[in-house]
Amino acid sequence: MADQEGSPGEFDRHRRRSHLTVGIVQRIVSGLAARVGVFGGLDPEGWAIVRGEAPTVYQQTGRNVRILGWERNPVVQACVRLISNFIASVPFEVTDAPPGEGGDKIEGHALATLLESPRVAMSGHRLRGLVAVHYLLYGNALMDLERNGRRGLPSGLRLVHPEDLQFVYLDSETLEIGRYDWRDRNGATHRSGVEDMVHFRDIAGGDWLFGYPRAAAALLDISSDYEATQYVRQIVANHGSPGIVMKVAETTTNKEIRAAKKRWQEEYVQRGQRGGVAFLRGVEELQQIGFNLRDLEFPDLRAVAREDICAAFDVDPRLIGIGSARGAEGGLSGIQYVEARKRIVQQVVRPLMDALESELNLWLTPEYGNVWVRFSREELAKLTEDETELSQRMINEYRATLISREEARAVIGRDPDLDPSHTLYSGGFGSLFGELPSGNGHEPPPKQLPPGREEEEEASDQRSRFRALHLTAPQRHVLWRDFDHRASKAEDEYRRVAQSLFTEEAADIGRIFAENVPARRSTRAAGDDPFVQAALERVMTNYAPGGEYHARWLQRYGQLVTRTFALAGKQMAAEAGFSFTLENPAVQAAILQRTERLASLVTRHTAEQVMAVVGAGREAGVGMREIAGMINEAIFESQAPQRSVVIARTETIGALNQGEYETARAAGIFAAKEWLTQGDDRVREEHEDLDRMRVPIDADFTPGLAFPGDGRAGPEQVIQCRCTLLYHT
Repeated sequence: MADQEGSPGEFDRHRRRSHLTVGIVQRIVSGLAARVGVFGGLDPEGWAIVRGEAPTVYQQTGRNVRILGWERNPVVQACVRLISNFIASVPFEVTDAPPGEGGDKIEGHALATLLESPRVAMSGHRLRGLVAVHYLLYGNALMDLERNGRRGLPSGLRLVHPEDLQFVYLDSETLEIGRYDWRDRNGATHRSGVEDMVHFRDIAGGDWLFGYPRAAAALLDISSDYEATQYVRQIVANHGSPGIVMKVAETTTNKEIRAAKKRWQEEYVQRGQRGGVAFLRGVEELQQIGFNLRDLEFPDLRAVAREDICAAFDVDPRLIGIGSARGAEGGLSGIQYVEARKRIVQQVVRPLMDALESELNLWLTPEYGNVWVRFSREELAKLTEDETELSQRMINEYRATLISREEARAVIGRDPDLDPSHTLYSGGFGSLFGELPSGNGHEPPPKQLPPGREEEEEASDQRSRFRALHLTAPQRHVLWRDFDHRASKAEDEYRRVAQSLFTEEAADIGRIFAENVPARRSTRAAGDDPFVQAALERVMTNYAPGGEYHARWLQRYGQLVTRTFALAGKQMAAEAGFSFTLENPAVQAAILQRTERLASLVTRHTAEQVMAVVGAGREAGVGMREIAGMINEAIFESQAPQRSVVIARTETIGALNQGEYETARAAGIFAAKEWLTQGDDRVREEHEDLDRMRVPIDADFTPGLAFPGDGRAGPEQVIQCRCTLLYHT
């Protein structure tokens, strides 16, 4: 369980809202408006049909090239294949933080499965490659979201060829696309609302409804290259001019000429002696009148045209074997080739990946809650690094404590976990060792406490978490992993309980809104319908302290937290050699306080989300049943699964830490506690400053933070915190 500390999640009231309820609700409202327009509830004149600057319209000189197909030009084909191969070879990852913010990869997520198996007979590799090809050739790539029902999560991704886009319809107020009409391969027309189409657009100097294709900037060069090829082919195939004329004496008769031609054909054509030297009597002169193929190829003109095509795609011509018009040969030496590949990744591939990630994270990932999509940066690095460079980079990042040893081993293709029977070379000792020593003199000492808070330490040779020795970095990491392993085992039950509670709330809210729909009344009531307000008040009562939903969280998580406290206390007592009981009043008070804080935060946050969705539904003028559907989709279907994960991770680690802390205080044998982080770049800056700090057992490390996960410190200090404590006798 390695999660981004401080990543957007449950209880975080300072996070950006654009990726949460507001963004999802806006999309749902847009989708409802689009459907109303499609089925006649909106004035048809409110829509404008648009074809200008569509993928089929660029400029007159490019029409023939477009009809023939961009990819049939060998230079365009080579440039697009080079870039799209990079894109296709790097898989998507689903993370718990936006790209660039170091989020953790979420294994086994439903969105990851969809992106790797988008539909029958299409792999994730092929999907990424085709999206890149469409984006590069046409400036646009489109994916239709195939759903289970009108509002279900996407069950498949269907590529729509840009040339098959027939019309788009613009909303009269926003002038943004509200509906797409497109053809399938059988010619049947389909209508997709804006909420069901992911539209990737390249940049365009004009309107931004459609992207402008990169190859269109080199249309004249593509046409010139194509026409030169066609001209040579037609000359060779259809001109009919003989290659050589043999001049003979005037006295030669036509019959003699025909006989000589026949003998020539028999000797040099039919008998396979082409290319030989012929000596003929009576031939006075040879004159070549055919075309020289070398001259026909127009090499200088082609070199200029092909360089321009490569420039449009920002590709070094030599990467695809094209020489320069300035005389440089095609092809690159070893070092030049490596540098050119790195350059194209930085200049072309990474920006294209960023564009695709941005659109997916704007239009697709919000349906799955607090998750994001990114291309695997490690897989991309492997494409431009050899094994030596990759190994050296991992060594440097590990030495700089930017990554863990396990992460470095995984990147270079080895099992992240070491075999306990293996030996490691330690540069600090200059020798081999099998067991980790208790200290090597090179590790930083514990951070100094303020004056008056020093404690005396007694040496201990116990291999436990209760020691006064200075631990090495590997030892600290082993202890942290032991704690993390115990937390991971307990996490799943926390997640299941949270998901179950959210499911019950979704069903209850749907029933409440259904019961408040009056008989013989249209479901499309006005936005200020008093029945909507009555249903909302019932829901808010259930979420209030003492309400039904609040009581459910208090009761079920109270049982979980109690069991976690017992697990933590028993293990600590067994390791330190003292007895443990849950009957201690301080422990019971801590359990109740932790559970009440959790129940209040979760129910208050959900209540705020419900109010936001109802407000948006009222503004859109939709009825009660539509509002109930919006609540279910925007809050419970889209966000609840990821909220359950964040709640589980936060509360599991917090409860384990607090259980150990309360047990240690009650035991009366520990004098101090020491903060322990994983030591990677995902640790909060505030907690990085606390690492190795020792304070008296009853003291706070910072105001309100007596242990990792202490709710008194506020959500910004506890959400998905992965830290724990070491205790000193």
